[in-house]
Amino acid sequence: MSNNAQNIIDLPRPPLSMTSDGDALAGAEIEVQFLSGSVEKGSLISLQGPQQSVVVKTTHTACPRDISFSIIRSVKINRPIELQGNRQPLTARSNDVQLPEKSQPFQLHYNDNRVVDGVTWGWLVDEYGLHLFPRDTAGNSFRMFIPLQVLSLIHI
Repeated sequence: MSNNAQNIIDLPRPPLSMTSDGDALAGAEIEVQFLSGSVEKGSLISLQGPQQSVVVKTTHTACPRDISFSIIRSVKINRPIELQGNRQPLTARSNDVQLPEKSQPFQLHYNDNRVVDGVTWGWLVDEYGLHLFPRDTAGNSFRMFIPLQVLSLIHI
């Protein structure tokens, strides 16, 4: 969509629905939480959607590790995100239009019957997974990726 077309359509884009980081996430510190409950820390080499894997250089191995989405509960990318788009919110013109709050609660149901609740400042579902943008206890926004294949239900 061209910039002119974006200016003609006066509905706001969902917060953080467009990610423009691209290769900027390579090298970011990450925490991979496995379905087993264990956690592995390292630096992100790549998130490979078509191959359904994350390539990570872990803190305790010299060689990169290719981790399948099928064993991952979540990937927390520990790089603060600067919230963009400080536009004033539009006022709904009819009762049919409902604009989202700045933050939204979410509930994730995993295939292993585990349920996780939280609050996100934006979200996006693509063909590979759910991207959430929660805040940590210090108030910094971060990105979290959850592969779709490990989820049974998403409420946002």
